[in-house]
Amino acid sequence: MSVASPLGREAAAFLLAVSAGSLGGLFTGQLLARWLDLRSAGTIALAVGTTLTGAAHARLVHHQSVRSLLPRVLVAVPLAYGVMYSVHLLADRARRLAMCGDGGDHGYNAAVPGKVPGPDRPGQVTVRPTKPPDTESNS
Repeated sequence: MSVASPLGREAAAFLLAVSAGSLGGLFTGQLLARWLDLRSAGTIALAVGTTLTGAAHARLVHHQSVRSLLPRVLVAVPLAYGVMYSVHLLADRARRLAMCGDGGDHGYNAAVPGKVPGPDRPGQVTVRPTKPPDTESNS
């Protein structure tokens, strides 16, 4: 497949648009990670990358001017962020429902020693005290 063929031109434009969006999103994520928590920075970076991919596609394939694309990008980034934030909220809620059945996490954190799911309900937590280290030696 050569770049001179229509399929080759489409593939090249696709790869350039995705590369531009990916690099823009990566740069945005690295920049925002200094001031925001990683989750928010990642969500914003994903919104910027997705929007820049669309803008690069419109510029490369449809020959739209950067001047006409700029207002669209400025509107699309916050809109894409809002949609992605909503999806993350719904995914977290679904994950919590799947974990314990009622949507609450009940303080369950598998990384904390001594916290195990209780016998009454899978989502209930029973805190078992950890045994202190044996300081006496039998020498």
